[in-house]
Amino acid sequence: MKTSHLFHRFLIAAITLFFTLGTAVHSYSQEGKLLFDLFSPSAGQKSKSSSQNSRTKKPSPSTSSSTKKKTSSSSSEPQDLLTMLTGKTPEQRAKEEAARKKAAEAKQKEDARQRAAADAERKKAAEKKARELAAKKAKDAKAKEIAEAAKKKAAEDRKKADLARRKALEDERLKTQREKELAAKRKEQEAARRRQEEEALRKQREIDAQLIATAQGQSSRPRGGFFSLFSSSSSSSSRSSSSSNEAEEPRHVQSPPNRYLYINEPEVAHLSASNSRIEIDLSDQRARIYKGSTLIIETQISTGKPGHATPTGYFTVQEMLVDKKSGRYGTWYDAAGNELKGDDHYLPPPGASKFVGADMPYWMRITGGIGMHIGYVPDGPASHGCVRVPSTVQPLIFSKVRVGTPIRIRY
Repeated sequence: MKTSHLFHRFLIAAITLFFTLGTAVHSYSQEGKLLFDLFSPSAGQKSKSSSQNSRTKKPSPSTSSSTKKKTSSSSSEPQDLLTMLTGKTPEQRAKEEAARKKAAEAKQKEDARQRAAADAERKKAAEKKARELAAKKAKDAKAKEIAEAAKKKAAEDRKKADLARRKALEDERLKTQREKELAAKRKEQEAARRRQEEEALRKQREIDAQLIATAQGQSSRPRGGFFSLFSSSSSSSSRSSSSSNEAEEPRHVQSPPNRYLYINEPEVAHLSASNSRIEIDLSDQRARIYKGSTLIIETQISTGKPGHATPTGYFTVQEMLVDKKSGRYGTWYDAAGNELKGDDHYLPPPGASKFVGADMPYWMRITGGIGMHIGYVPDGPASHGCVRVPSTVQPLIFSKVRVGTPIRIRY
């Protein structure tokens, strides 16, 4: 107990001494930093080094006197407590204090510079961040605008596609309807055409039957219609029905009976102006009408006699006339109407006053003044170059050809 009590009393005395010395040091310090100088390790080192320097350093001759004076004066002047404690003179302490102030000011300036630089850096970073944020916002706004525009365009495209689809469906419906209407119309037209063809074929068969009957001698006179021009029988045209080349022949159209005739009756209705062709055989004195390679009609004819030969070769029908008169051969009459001898238009007999060309019914011009027509058909050539055909057959042939129908004349 006594030992601890003594220790406490010693500790209290030491603390009291410490505060007393601190109060004294503070009273002699201008900036209140004497305590730092007293207790800093550097202060002790400096004091040691300064005391060593003062012991080891020898005064120079030039300063010996002044040093002595200072020593004498310092020895004569009482030293203050700080000098005693720190080993530094007031001048040294003032210099150190000025250096500390200068260092503190430099440090403050450096700190201020660093703070300014940091503030500038932070400001720059903030501005950069603000720019980046603004750019991001602008980019987002642009992206949003683009997305909105794309969405709007997609909606418009969908609307247009829907309208186009509807229009296509409507067009397809209208097209289908038009096609159906056209198909119905074509079907109706085809049916009408078939009816017309059937009617035309029926009429043609009637005409063909009438012509065939006439050609075969089953009827002495036609029953009217297209060939009613010659319904008055051959006597009405016998006076002038001989060709322009046949003035010397008997003046009647009807050939001798039992002239050769062949008619392919099942196919004659299918013979038309678009598929027919004619061949004249001068050796056999036959005219043959074909549909392609099928023989439809064959009849006996009379061609040019010696001195008036019928030309050979390939020709076409150049002219077709139901009622035709010769421009060269015929009959001369005097002023009183009496018939004169002579049949050539270019060789009129004495007293001739009027020339009447010979009739050449159902004329089909072949070349120049040569053609096929109704005429007298004896056994052999008898014309002046034309092809005479019996009056019962030529109308049938005439009905099956057209201008341009090919004709071949050969031996």
